[in-house]
Amino acid sequence: MAKIKPVSGKKKPSGPQSPGAIPCLLMVVLIFLVLGFILYYSIARAN
Repeated sequence: MAKIKPVSGKKKPSGPQSPGAIPCLLMVVLIFLVLGFILYYSIARAN
């Protein structure tokens, strides 16, 4: 009779989980800065 073993998943490396996290975070911060600048400029020019 065949022995059945449970499938073990690949172990994840102990390094950073996703190498694309830093550029994504920079993009989010840049978008917030640009939106904040646009809002500030539009409010400052309204008066």
